[in-house]
Parts: sequence; C-alpha cells; structure tokens
Amino acid sequence: LRMDNKNSLTFGLSGLINQYIYDGSEIEVQSQDVTLTGSAKQVAPDLNFGMMYMYDNRVKVGISVNQLLQSKLSELDALNPNGLVGNKLIRHYHLTASYKAQVNRKLEIEPYTLVRTTFINPIQFEIGARGVFMDQYFVGLGYRYQDAVVGVIGMNINPSLSSR
Repeated sequence: LRMDNKNSLTFGLSGLINQYIYDGSEIEVQSQDVTLTGSAKQVAPDLNFGMMYMYDNRVKVGISVNQLLQSKLSELDALNPNGLVGNKLIRHYHLTASYKAQVNRKLEIEPYTLVRTTFINPIQFEIGARGVFMDQYFVGLGYRYQDAVVGVIGMNINPSLSSR
C-alpha cells in the first residue's frame, strides 16, 4: 500500500502444510524405550503473517509471526508412554529494522537488526550489514548473539523490482 511518494506498507500471508515423520524402528537401544523406537507421522497446516513499513525505500521496519495456528502434533504425543502430551508448534515473532545508505552511485550499505522471540525461550538478537553493488549483487555478514555468524551472498534476478 503506497501511502504517498515516500511511505508504504506491505503485508504478506502464507499458508503451508508441514509433514512431520519420526521413525525410530532402526534405533538400537540398550533398554526398551517405546519413545525412541516408535514411529509417528502427521500432517499439520499452518499460517505465517508479516507486515513492513518502508520510508523512501531506505528505512524498513517489519514484524512477522510464524506458526500462527500452533497446530497440535498429537501423533507425536502418542509416542510417549507416560501420558505426557502437548507437542505443538509454537508461534515465533520477528521484529526487524534496516537502513540503506548510499555510499556512491554503485554501492549501498544496509545495516540491519533482528529480534526473535517465542516468549518461552530466551530472546535472540542479530545484527549485521550487507553491501549491495549496482542494485543487483549483494554480500553480507551478521552476528547472532551467543549463537552464530551469518553469511549472505546473492544476486537480484530482476533488480528493477527490488527498488520499488
């Protein structure tokens, strides 16, 4: 949704079907454990939603939610002989922000930050940047706090679409 010449708001919604399979029939255990040696198969539908505010194609702030339906995985619950149940998908929330700075006619630098949470596990923070050359090729590096270093390399097939 273009609000004026510089401000826009975008939305995305995706539907998907996941298949979860566990087959422990080939696992060799020292003592019989039905939890490990059983098998289960389940299909679970899901939805993801996101929205992003963009100012002047330079500043971007977005929020998204994955696993909106929080599908229950009851077939996996059946593997537990102790009657403990509750396997289900948990919502994941993402908040991101970036700023695209023009270095010269051919090069842009885009630092970003990303915050992820489920409100159950500890919050994850990520910071990074990517360089975009001629609005077509990009390379980037990020750091996920106490977890990982993230590398990105790629190219836009249709660069005119990415600058909208």
